Amino acid sequence: MKRLLINAIAFIMLMMAISVYTCGQITLDHTYTGWASVADLSVSGYKYHVLDTQAKTLKLYNADHSLWKTVNLSVPAGYTLMTAVYNVSENLFSLDGKVGFSYSYYTTTPDYQAETKVINENGTVLLTIAGANYAYAYDMDGESKLLAYIINYSTSTYTTKVYDLPGDFATGIAGIPQEQLLPYPNPATQAITIPYSANEMTYGGEIRVFNSGGQLMKSFQVDQSFDHIIIQPGMLSSGVYHYKILNSTGELDAGSFVVK
Repeated sequence: MKRLLINAIAFIMLMMAISVYTCGQITLDHTYTGWASVADLSVSGYKYHVLDTQAKTLKLYNADHSLWKTVNLSVPAGYTLMTAVYNVSENLFSLDGKVGFSYSYYTTTPDYQAETKVINENGTVLLTIAGANYAYAYDMDGESKLLAYIINYSTSTYTTKVYDLPGDFATGIAGIPQEQLLPYPNPATQAITIPYSANEMTYGGEIRVFNSGGQLMKSFQVDQSFDHIIIQPGMLSSGVYHYKILNSTGELDAGSFVVK
């Protein structure tokens, strides 16, 4: 009887240990095909959004991964869609409750040119910004602003256009950087520097560089020791590249640059 009691206690302890071990593991919840991120919409709550650069669509999913909305992205002939969307939000770009966001595309023929659009979930164009590589929304003490970053590659000059937005700024908008730092020189003929906020790298981070087709070309591990990386001549061939800056919490920033 005593042996049976010992065996029963041992079995219970084993089951408890297995339960604790199982609950403490990182498990795969879902896999998305494409670039996925998260937006905290002011009315509809958290949504995953996935960019498909080939189909030129942005799909939004509920927290349980069921499809919520599909938005078609208009890209002019001869242009390539950039690999990120920004400012996914409700009641920011318009007051009708529709989801809105910004996206960009570019061409290298005959020279590099980019353009950024702000659209809503129906595909209605709310704003077109010629020459803009990307645009970010910011909260300026209760006033919502959109800053569009324009690069003239023929003269290597930079312009920032500031737009007033009709809606309230949602603090959970995905894709807004903690600190916008631009790569330089851009375009680059020699080395190019990609700055980042060292304060955001307490637990380390990574900078990933992709070619225009979305293929990962370089990956750099970073920490608080520095606030930039330098890509030396010869590491990348001529072309348009996109980069993402990530830390332990997720994506902080993204952008593009040109190597001549």
